[in-house]
Amino acid sequence: MGNNSLMLLYPSGQDEGWYRCSAANEGGQQSREIQVMVQATPEVFVTPQVLPFRAGDNLTLTCQGRGSPQLSLAWRRGDVALTEHADTLAPQRSALRVFQATQEDEGTYTCTATSPAGTVSATATLTYTEAPAVRVAEEELLVAGGETAKLQCLVTGIPTPSLRWFRDGSTPVTPMSFIQMEEDHLKILGVQESDGGRYTCQAVNMAGTAQAHIILRVGAAPTVIQAPAGEWSVAAHSRLWRESYLQNPHNT
Repeated sequence: MGNNSLMLLYPSGQDEGWYRCSAANEGGQQSREIQVMVQATPEVFVTPQVLPFRAGDNLTLTCQGRGSPQLSLAWRRGDVALTEHADTLAPQRSALRVFQATQEDEGTYTCTATSPAGTVSATATLTYTEAPAVRVAEEELLVAGGETAKLQCLVTGIPTPSLRWFRDGSTPVTPMSFIQMEEDHLKILGVQESDGGRYTCQAVNMAGTAQAHIILRVGAAPTVIQAPAGEWSVAAHSRLWRESYLQNPHNT
């Protein structure tokens, strides 16, 4: 260049190295060398970004950094440094390990990459889960025809499981005008004898599946048979005797 200087436009890693400047005249020659190092803004990636786990699991989060000059990696949870749990796997690569995890380990973890060119961070989230558990309020339910049958399953799990109903093993139960599905129970309005059978409630979340069964039996409503005129039924006689006793207990 005209001012005896060398300018590198948009330098990259390929431009790194030693450069020599030489000057000569009638009195002799001299030269100087200078090393050029190209700094690249750090990049950092954490995998997996979301990691579901159950109590007792061993967990690993991996942090991969890129940049020049070589950067340093550090893990933290909130404002707490996690140096005791971090392992260096290779230059610019680090792993955070959690052994025998508990629900208290749930949360957001941050990996920070630092170099003279800057600082950048990436996060990962540990999500605690519990497999569903299901128990029924009644294993067998007897309902009179025309009444409302309420089949209830008590479900636990983290995150909250979704509940599905099946009849006789594999037939899905879907909402209708006379079938209502609300949270933990199934209602059948005006139940008929054809509604009887084996019902299954199935709870599902990301940690697993569980199910329980309820037998629904539909009985006929009771009927009253009137005795012929002039004849006494045992039930009628017993009722009249009881009423007479209550009115005059000393005359019986």
